Amino acid sequence: MAIKVVLEKEVEAVVRAGVFKSLEEALSEAVRVMFTVRPGLKLEAAVERFKAGEISLCRAAELAGTDFLTFRQVLADRGIPVVVECDEAANLDADIAAFFQRGP
Repeated sequence: MAIKVVLEKEVEAVVRAGVFKSLEEALSEAVRVMFTVRPGLKLEAAVERFKAGEISLCRAAELAGTDFLTFRQVLADRGIPVVVECDEAANLDADIAAFFQRGP
């Protein structure tokens, strides 16, 4: 029997036994334990999700359990670019001018 089938049957069995209320609860517990036992996986997941554009740099750092600067250094060490998007200079100039024209 393929390992996937064996694992599915074992998880289904513990759900039927009442250890977990649902398959989702059992899988959630399995993932939580996996990340607890192997904390480095949090970093790997955060890097991959950041690379895929699923989450921001700050959110990725949070999920990885690091601060912003440490996570950014991890990305730099791996050659993963961090692209910062911003408005065009003309838009920024207009916003600044509007701010100062308002007065106190």
